[in-house]
Amino acid sequence: MDSSTIDEIVRIAQSRGGSGDLVHDQLGQSTIRRSHPPVPYSHSIPHAGRQMAGAVPLDQAPPFKPKNKVSIIGCGQVGLAIAYALLNQGTVGALALVDVDKSKLEGEVMDLRQGSAFYSRVRIECSDDIAITAKSDIVVLTAGTARRPGETRLDLVGRNAS
Repeated sequence: MDSSTIDEIVRIAQSRGGSGDLVHDQLGQSTIRRSHPPVPYSHSIPHAGRQMAGAVPLDQAPPFKPKNKVSIIGCGQVGLAIAYALLNQGTVGALALVDVDKSKLEGEVMDLRQGSAFYSRVRIECSDDIAITAKSDIVVLTAGTARRPGETRLDLVGRNAS
């Protein structure tokens, strides 16, 4: 702090009944302590041209290859519970969801993507076409029809299997 600023602060402190000598001594001894140098403004950083060193244009970048791709076929209560569990545990790199009700599925995927701030990078795809499950490491099949009134579980399994 320069001496004219210190003198101004001392004058203000004295006008309010404070000790000018004490303020002068404290401000004269104070220094700014920083843990790191200040960040320069963008205009003071040298321009590296249109492309930064080491950067690859998107059209030349290698295709996205997730660490683990899991596909879930059938996104009812069980399928979505599995999807949420996989995302929360951080065990997948890509998640492909398939269901016959595409509009409901798109809404569920929007919910999953909105929560993406709370889990690691995951590519989430959805479709009513089974083709998005290509190159999956794991495929979980939870699709099936609902039980009819009076139908046993064994009858339901037989109907879903056929």
